[in-house]
This record gives sequence, structure tokens and C-alpha cells, in this order.
Amino acid sequence: MPNKIYKSLSIAFQNADLETIDALLIRLNNSEKEKQILLEFADSTDRDVQSFVYSKLYDYDGDDVIQAAVKGLQNEDEIVRISAIEIIGKQQVFEQLPALINSLTDSDELVRCYAAEIIAFLGTDLKDRLVMQAKAEQDEVAHTGLYYALYCARRDRILNCTFGAPRQRITRRGYPNHSPSGGHHERS
Repeated sequence: MPNKIYKSLSIAFQNADLETIDALLIRLNNSEKEKQILLEFADSTDRDVQSFVYSKLYDYDGDDVIQAAVKGLQNEDEIVRISAIEIIGKQQVFEQLPALINSLTDSDELVRCYAAEIIAFLGTDLKDRLVMQAKAEQDEVAHTGLYYALYCARRDRILNCTFGAPRQRITRRGYPNHSPSGGHHERS
């Protein structure tokens, strides 16, 4: 039966049939095998498949998942890059901080926002880099991530002294009312 499921999965991945892939992965009922299959298809040429795979890889641990996440940071799809950032943050891979810092200059504002938040989550003392980036940042969403990173790093005094009051109302959890950071992301 597993070989039949694997064969069906291969066809579903080739056809980018995400509903069938999800159903077959559930039927497989083997998390290690599922992880290996997801890693195998992480390099798909289909953007939807890549996004699906990386969002599923968030649920797994291991060096192989981290290697995929590091590779995903360079992906052209912003959802893949965001998922890669989340994977690194979830697994608390401090060795990848330089890559996360590089993500602060990503072309996509949501990627920059997530990178700043994960850097804050990791609790690393990168205050000076975050302050410098926040001063240069032009986009509101990315700015919010940087504010949040500084806030989480218990740098609210620096935030007020350096930038004055935040540009928008921040909710109790530290997210703006429209922040994507309240949960898992969706492709629009």
C-alpha cells in the first residue's frame, strides 16, 4: 500500500494537486516518510507546490529540514521565504542568524517583517542592526516587524527615544491590527 500511495503522491505533485497530496499524506500515516517526501518535492518548479511543501515542513524538525529552510530563504516566492524564516525560528537555529539578518533587506516587506520578528523571538542582541534597519525602512508592514523586534528585545525605551511614538496603534500582543504575524500566512 505505501508504494501505491507514493506513486499517487508523485503524480499529484507533478499535477500540483494540493488537495490530493494532503489527503495522501494523511493516508500515509508515517511522519518520517512524509517528511522525506516533502523534502524530495521542495525543489518543485511549481510555486504552489513549493509553498505547500514549505508550510508543511514547518511541522518537522531535523537538520534536513533546516537545510531546506536555508535554501528556501533564497527562493523567488515570498511565501516560501517566509515559511523558511518560520522554520528557522521554530527550531531556534541560532547559526542561521546571518541569513535572517540578510532577510531584513529582502525585496518583500512581509519577508522583512517576519525576519525581524524571528530575530526578536530568538532573543539575540541585535539591537543596533535592528535600529539601523528600522531607520532606513520605508514600508509600514516591515517597519511594524522591526518595531516588534525591538519591543520584544525589551528595547521600548530606545524605540521611543529613537523614533518617537509608533506610526500606528499596536495591539496588546505587539502586532498592528493588520499584521500577518498573528498566525500562519495565506497566499492572496
